[in-house]
Amino acid sequence: MRKSILIINENVDEARKIKERLVSAYNDVECVTSIHDAVNLFVNMDFTLVILDANMSMEDDHKLLKVMRKAKRNGNIKVNQVHIYILS
Repeated sequence: MRKSILIINENVDEARKIKERLVSAYNDVECVTSIHDAVNLFVNMDFTLVILDANMSMEDDHKLLKVMRKAKRNGNIKVNQVHIYILS
């Protein structure tokens, strides 16, 4: 079963480097440069892993977490299904 990974990074080159390391026959990797795009993808796709740039604003971080919590409450995701890593 393929896993879906979401990379959120304002730096397109850095996101591309991370994506190149993670792409495989077992992973689908999506890259976005804004929380707005991340939220749109997150509500429409199932992700196993979210990699978030530590340089994103705290306000943006909170927007994404709010959407994730809402999806959890609505039963769209389970807590142990999505892992979040913050890279600096």
